[in-house]
Amino acid sequence: MMFKKTWVKATLALIFIFILYINTDVTEVIGIVKQVDCIYILLAVLVVFLIRLLMSFRWKLILDENAMPISFAESVYIILVSGSVGFLSPGGVAADFLKGHHAYKKENNLSKVTTVVLFDKLIGIVSMLVLISLFSTILLLSSYQGDQEILAIVSLVSCMMVIALFIGIAVLLKFEQSFKRMFGERIPKVKKVFNMVLNVFKEIALNKALMSKVLILSLLMQLLRSLLFYFILRSLSIDIALINVIAYFPIVFMLMLLPITIGGIGVREGATFILFNQFGVDLEYSISSGLLFYGVQLSMAVLGVMVYFLFSGKYGDQKS
Repeated sequence: MMFKKTWVKATLALIFIFILYINTDVTEVIGIVKQVDCIYILLAVLVVFLIRLLMSFRWKLILDENAMPISFAESVYIILVSGSVGFLSPGGVAADFLKGHHAYKKENNLSKVTTVVLFDKLIGIVSMLVLISLFSTILLLSSYQGDQEILAIVSLVSCMMVIALFIGIAVLLKFEQSFKRMFGERIPKVKKVFNMVLNVFKEIALNKALMSKVLILSLLMQLLRSLLFYFILRSLSIDIALINVIAYFPIVFMLMLLPITIGGIGVREGATFILFNQFGVDLEYSISSGLLFYGVQLSMAVLGVMVYFLFSGKYGDQKS
C-alpha cells in the first residue's frame, strides 16, 4: 500500500514537471542557473546547516522535557540522518517516522512518542503561520509595492488560521471531558487519534516553559529559511526586499510539506511563481530558484548520509 502511494506521488511529481516543462524555456533556465553567484549559494548552504542545528536543539528540548534525554550530538545525528531520509519522501514524512523510531528506542511508549513527533511538527507549522500573519499584516499597513490583493488575502487567511488554532485549543481543553465522552463511543481508532491530538494540544497549552522555548526557536528557524531563499534569489540577481520574502516564502515551504509530490517537486516552483510573480519573478526564474533550493537541500542530505555511515554505530542503536 505504501509502495503504491509512493508511486502516486512520483507520478504527480512527473506531471507537475511536465506541465512546467511545456510552459518553460528550458534553455533560458539552464542559462540562468549557469550565471548563478556562488557566494550567495555558499551563504545559503551555511544558513541551512544552521537551521539543522536549531532543529537539533529543539528536538533535544522536546525529548528532554518528555523524559527521553538525549545529547545534543545525538540530536544532531538524528536530525541530519532523518533529513536525508525525508529528502525524497512526500512532505518529508519519512523524516518524522525515523525520528519517531529513534525516540521509541528511548521510551517504549508509542502514544507518547507519537505525541512528541506531532508536537514537533505542529510547532513548526504554528511558527510559520505566526510569521506569515505578522509580516503580511505589517506590509499591509505600510507602503507595499507588490499586489495588494494577494497580500490582503494572505494576511486575512493567515490571521484567521492562527486565531482559529488557539481558539480550537482553548475549546478542546475547556470541554475535554465532553469530547472524551463523545469520542469514547466511537470506534477505538478514532478515540486513539483524538487522544493523541489532545495530548499535543495539552503540551502546547500547559507546558508554557517548553512552548515558549520551542516557539522562539521555530520562529528563528522560519526567519532563517526565508533568509536562505533570499540568498538564492540574490544569487540569481533578483532583488526583492527581505521582508517580502519573509511574508511569502513560509507559504511556499508549507505547501512543500503537503504530501503531494516527492520532495515538493513542482509544488515549490508553482507556488514560487504564483506568489513572487508580483515582484517580477517569471516562471523560468521560479524554476531556477526551485532547482537551487533543491540543490542546497541536497547538500544537507549528502551530509546526513555521511553522518550515518560515520556515527550510526555510536548513535543508531542507543537506548536510555
